Amino acid sequence: MNRTRSAEAYDLSTIADEDIFVVSGFTHPARGRVVCPAAPLVAAWMAGQGCPAPVREFAPGTLGRPRATIGSARSGVLATTTYLDLDGRAVGIAVAGGSRRAELAEDVVRRWSRTLRTRRALVALTSRPCGHGRGGRPPLSERSGAREDLGNDGEEVCRAARTADATVRSYLDRGDTVLLLGHRDHRRRSGPAGRETVPRPARSVVEVGGPEAVSGLEVKDESRVSFVVRPCAVVKEVVPLLRELRRRYPELRGQHPDQWCYVASDARWAYRTVVEASDLTLLTGKAEPHPAVLAGGGSPRRIRSLAELLPDEIAPAATVGLVATDDGLTEADQDAVTVTDILEVLAGLGPLSIVHRRVRTDVSTNIYENAPIALP
Repeated sequence: MNRTRSAEAYDLSTIADEDIFVVSGFTHPARGRVVCPAAPLVAAWMAGQGCPAPVREFAPGTLGRPRATIGSARSGVLATTTYLDLDGRAVGIAVAGGSRRAELAEDVVRRWSRTLRTRRALVALTSRPCGHGRGGRPPLSERSGAREDLGNDGEEVCRAARTADATVRSYLDRGDTVLLLGHRDHRRRSGPAGRETVPRPARSVVEVGGPEAVSGLEVKDESRVSFVVRPCAVVKEVVPLLRELRRRYPELRGQHPDQWCYVASDARWAYRTVVEASDLTLLTGKAEPHPAVLAGGGSPRRIRSLAELLPDEIAPAATVGLVATDDGLTEADQDAVTVTDILEVLAGLGPLSIVHRRVRTDVSTNIYENAPIALP
């Protein structure tokens, strides 16, 4: 990129003195068509600095003569930095300003030109939690093997959740106290394993989210205790709970491990590997990842708009990690920045490699293919 990089300024006589706008594309006299994918980012940053500038296409054939140097504006100016991407297309950053805005236009281009470099975007790909509807459905190529087709109400049917719910009912029917292991995922829709809708005697299902719940646990009949792992619980957190529960209740019974859900566990490891491998990690969405996900470098931070991406922050980042902590957007969130938005503007700040990081756990014995067995 650096060998083909060129900074130029062109006189403009067709722009009003006070006008300024960020250019989405223009025709270079030697390189032909130049695209400017980072234009929305530059415009958002300018608005955040108190100088709103719309994004516009630059009309072909309106460039004046190029100046020898940037910084000698006496009239309107188109300030540009261009380079050739790996596929040979011309890419650049360009701002047009009238005579009273020419110096500002040149300063903006100069500042954002310092962000140009070859970089990598490392994107965490995860399966969605149980029970998300059409608005949050991932592409077919990204669906987890733990999901089936859509139910009558348009919701994705998660086999792990369905099996856990059935298991809870079976244990309740035989008179057990059921220990529901793992922290609740509030994004998951209500169901028997979610403790919201299952008909049962009072206090027959007890939530055991963490070690503190184990220490305070009281069970009337220790010979009739069963456990179910909550769908979307992190398996790494559940294992020590089971170890302690088995010590306290030697007759503890529970699910076959084939029924455990690994979606949240895989997501955590995908997030963490992205964070640890990145110079800068950006989180989109509103949900906060578990603190353990954010441990170990990468300086992750929440971003809600492109205006929050600062040139001094992006410039040194050779690897940018991207983590979406929510599924689809609600109507109130339609203006929120997404991973795709960030990738599109990064593609205008130098040759970009997009790397998808996924962690997936497969259960080889596949209990889901067996017919449900009625428990005594």
